[in-house]
Amino acid sequence: MNSKTQKTYSKLLKTGWKKSNSGREQSVIIDNCVSTSKPVLSGVPQGSIIGPILFVLFINDLSDGLSPGTGLALYADDTKIWRSIQSDLDHDILQSDISKLNNWALENKMKFHPAKC
Repeated sequence: MNSKTQKTYSKLLKTGWKKSNSGREQSVIIDNCVSTSKPVLSGVPQGSIIGPILFVLFINDLSDGLSPGTGLALYADDTKIWRSIQSDLDHDILQSDISKLNNWALENKMKFHPAKC
């Protein structure tokens, strides 16, 4: 997390955001049968206004370290990476950048879904 993101996150915590979202529970309803409620230990409530902001802060460093000439587009939870391939070196650079994104995902406990491409 870069210093700007850390400062923004710290401001959110100071405003009591974390405290106001503690104590949440969830259950599942199937065919009018309701499961026992369980505590929600992580995540952002669906439909929240702050959820997209927190997601943007979370992925803010995703492009750090990508090579010049490699493009990255982010829209909601979609990520596209590209590079003009003029030589074998461009191919190697793009593969290296894809590996960097994969390492970022592993470090941040996220997953890319290449089947969506």
